[in-house]
Amino acid sequence: MATVSDQIEACFVRAGSYATLIWMSSRQGGGSVQSDEDIDGTDFTAYRSEMLAMGQATATIPSDGRISSPFTTGMRLLTPIDWLRGRRVALTRITWRAYDSTLLDGGAAAGQDQDTLDAIEASLDTSSDAFAQSRLLMGEVSGWQPNFFRPVFRINSIDLYPSLRSNGQGTGHLADLSIGLPLPVCTEFHNPIDFGSFMSHEVSAWTGQIVPATNTVQRYVLQCVAEFIVL
Repeated sequence: MATVSDQIEACFVRAGSYATLIWMSSRQGGGSVQSDEDIDGTDFTAYRSEMLAMGQATATIPSDGRISSPFTTGMRLLTPIDWLRGRRVALTRITWRAYDSTLLDGGAAAGQDQDTLDAIEASLDTSSDAFAQSRLLMGEVSGWQPNFFRPVFRINSIDLYPSLRSNGQGTGHLADLSIGLPLPVCTEFHNPIDFGSFMSHEVSAWTGQIVPATNTVQRYVLQCVAEFIVL
């Protein structure tokens, strides 16, 4: 029986074809080898549970690595990719969005910090000091800084964002590095970026909001959508 990748290759892979790849924040870690067992559960509710688990708060900032403490910044690929390997591809557009998976009224989900969520909820009672949040569960959240969003997006070890690895002085000054790209962000390349033959990928990123009351950073789920043309 033909696999999904086989069906895609048979129908669509030719010069001028387009490919859309999706990555999401995940505890899985974004390693080169992914397994369905890395996501708890196999039904359509499983990734909702994964997103809830990612809505954690931390007092420690992660390092710039896919597998890091206190949590991984690696992102899980959710779309077929084998049919692209070895084919020449060029990036035409990349979009990043953040989603609020915190539970408030029903109590914090496992791994979420109730005191941090209470502080975010209570901020709505202030006249002008509310924290950025979505009133829709799993809804998009945007518009705050510092947001720590300095993603890594590499195809064939070519980094799309090399200038984000340090600050203006070329150092790892944490205060400067806490300021990230605004979310949501969509970049369209009128001159597509030619990565050559597609051989490898690495996508990692995280974003969060400082909550002074608990001296933590509330983390949010990220989605990356990259669109390529097959040359």
